[in-house]
Amino acid sequence: MTAGTVFHGTRVALRIWFLGVFFLARHKKGISALEFQKDTGLGSYQTAWTLLHKLRSGLSALPAPLLMGDIEADETYIGGYRKGWNGRGAGKVGVAIAVERRGRTAGCVRLAVILGATTAVLTSFVKGAIVPQAATVHTVRRQARRSMAPD
Repeated sequence: MTAGTVFHGTRVALRIWFLGVFFLARHKKGISALEFQKDTGLGSYQTAWTLLHKLRSGLSALPAPLLMGDIEADETYIGGYRKGWNGRGAGKVGVAIAVERRGRTAGCVRLAVILGATTAVLTSFVKGAIVPQAATVHTVRRQARRSMAPD
């Protein structure tokens, strides 16, 4: 029953594994290995850490869904600071962002680190993040709003 899953060949009881899944889903900000060790009665911090690490890595293997509907796309720069420098030259990393509009809230989000905010880079990111036939992309550029229809 456990072959081909993260549970395969484990010495830890499946009850503990299922508690790990429950705690990961229940806690808003996740759960630390130390807290998990105390809550489950595991004897080793390393076992608790490894178990949670395997569960988290299994979750990240899911492919990110493509965005549909009205999409807002933009880029920003994060981190870095040099005295007397502002903007891109201050050692910052570029990040491209695409977000689904869902009424008054945001839907799914796609992010990617970018080397430069060129039209080609941003267009490539947006095309890889959306379902072309089911998305309308909105961008804000130089204080003018425009809507780009996908190819």
